[in-house]
Amino acid sequence: YTEEGKRFDRLTAEARKDYRLSASDLDYLYLCTLAPARPEGSAAEAEAFYLKLLPAAIPSFDLGRKARAVTVLTKKNQAAAARDYYRSIQEYATQTPELGSFFAGQGSFGYQPVELLATIIEASRLMGDTALTAEMQLNLLRHKQTQAWSNALASANAVYALLHEATN
Repeated sequence: YTEEGKRFDRLTAEARKDYRLSASDLDYLYLCTLAPARPEGSAAEAEAFYLKLLPAAIPSFDLGRKARAVTVLTKKNQAAAARDYYRSIQEYATQTPELGSFFAGQGSFGYQPVELLATIIEASRLMGDTALTAEMQLNLLRHKQTQAWSNALASANAVYALLHEATN
């Protein structure tokens, strides 16, 4: 939190007026939802400032960042806004009986297919969409049967998506 607080302190009041939320700001918000300790001082101000800017920034995000934003909004008790953006994500889902649900042609720098799917699974689970969550988990398993996951981070994300809150 300390580094983000320092970075936020360096923003002038004028710069804050025209500030556009960045991918690293979204990642900071996401990390704030994961950490057991709440930010304090400038770090808390940064969190509140970024959270206020988040809804306006989401329409320009790719699917992975939209899913990350849905997760943040849900965990920050803004479920109504999260639901609207989650519906936008659902529109991109492709479903087949053999492969489950996936997001064909989607992804961006920083989100390879496994990471993208794991991020969307987390948002889907938080939104209570058990059907889409199960379909995406099936797709992850099919992906693993036919391809090597690109790196250890992709594997960790996939395992988390498959096992987090598993019931069987």
